[in-house]
Amino acid sequence: MDEHWRLQCKQVCFDFVQFDEVGLFENLEADLGVILRRIFGAEAYPQIFDARRHFPENVSKGDRVGSSMSADVRALIVRAYRDDVELYSGFERTSLRASGS
Repeated sequence: MDEHWRLQCKQVCFDFVQFDEVGLFENLEADLGVILRRIFGAEAYPQIFDARRHFPENVSKGDRVGSSMSADVRALIVRAYRDDVELYSGFERTSLRASGS
């Protein structure tokens, strides 16, 4: 299966790896910065290349696709990705920086 469609809980081996931190997409830039500073240190912290800023036309059309799906199709997607939804719903939706980590 293409890794882009694979369940994230399987892709990151969540059942086998004890994670110190889990960054969330909602806080991508801040959370990634916290993790990179831990790895590389404040002095060697690399600049993050944000493709969204450099290529704004290369965006997901998920909002348009989602609105055109039937309720049955949406229900199938929810069922297929239920494990991911349950996994990530257990994490607080705050930045790693704001949480004091």
